[in-house]
Amino acid sequence: MLWVLLFTAIAVGGLVMVICYAVWLAHKVSDLYSEVAVLAHQAADLAELAAQVGAPQQRQGVVPVPNLANGARQFKTDVDVG
Repeated sequence: MLWVLLFTAIAVGGLVMVICYAVWLAHKVSDLYSEVAVLAHQAADLAELAAQVGAPQQRQGVVPVPNLANGARQFKTDVDVG
């Protein structure tokens, strides 16, 4: 009769552990979904900001080339590009 009580206690303990794990996992999934929602909101904000920023107009035939001497930018035309 003792072994029946022992196995019942082990089974109940295992059931409690499975329930605790399921609750912990549900909390983690909830945290994950909230983080994904925040990420989606930030991506939407970023897309909105990117849509507001226009690409600069580049003059035809002008290529910006960095001037390493003074940190300024100098421009070369198609004729000068070599």
